[in-house]
Amino acid sequence: MGYKNIGNGIEYDDEQHRYRHVGKNLPSVTTIIGHRSPIPKFLLNSPDFQRSIQHGKEVHDATEYLDALGEVPPQILDMYKTDGVLHRAAKWTKWQNENVEKILFIELGIVSARYGYCGRVDRVAVLKDGRVPVIDLKSGDVSTSGRLQVAAYIEAFNEMKVEVDGEIIVADCGMVIGLKGDEAKVSEIKMLKHFSMFIERLDEFNKDVAYDTHMGV
Repeated sequence: MGYKNIGNGIEYDDEQHRYRHVGKNLPSVTTIIGHRSPIPKFLLNSPDFQRSIQHGKEVHDATEYLDALGEVPPQILDMYKTDGVLHRAAKWTKWQNENVEKILFIELGIVSARYGYCGRVDRVAVLKDGRVPVIDLKSGDVSTSGRLQVAAYIEAFNEMKVEVDGEIIVADCGMVIGLKGDEAKVSEIKMLKHFSMFIERLDEFNKDVAYDTHMGV
């Protein structure tokens, strides 16, 4: 499949989960966060874990269709291999209808040239209360790693000075939204705390992995 241009000078290889920015390999936010606490191989290869990964991808896919079309086409639903996809995705739609004024970006490629990492933001939105959050959707529970992830995305997004209709959009908060329970569970991040924690993970990563050797990261 290889690298695909996802905008902002960023290329992404979905199969290998690799990013490049203007020809330079950069680690992903999730790779950095999980670097010193890798998932054991026996768990990675287990059917339950693989099913969980597949389910997460399908839930994210369904939310994108719901945002773009208002529905998931039947032929797409037929392709999903796990149960309960639409049920979880619908929790995002319900929360969005109650709280979101406008979705600005879906699956936006982001890069921090200052800190040297890439990623992909699920949503950037304008809420009905006027705030502009970076949002990360989780098909399961909300975790600390998800909060670090969003903090890193906010830093990169604001660093890029992204414009909409000639106006620079500034993300002023971040949210991790879990879709596992009866309704969407929202966890707002504490930017200073969680970005500082992410930088600690980034420093560990940079000590362990030389930039000119992490071609597969």
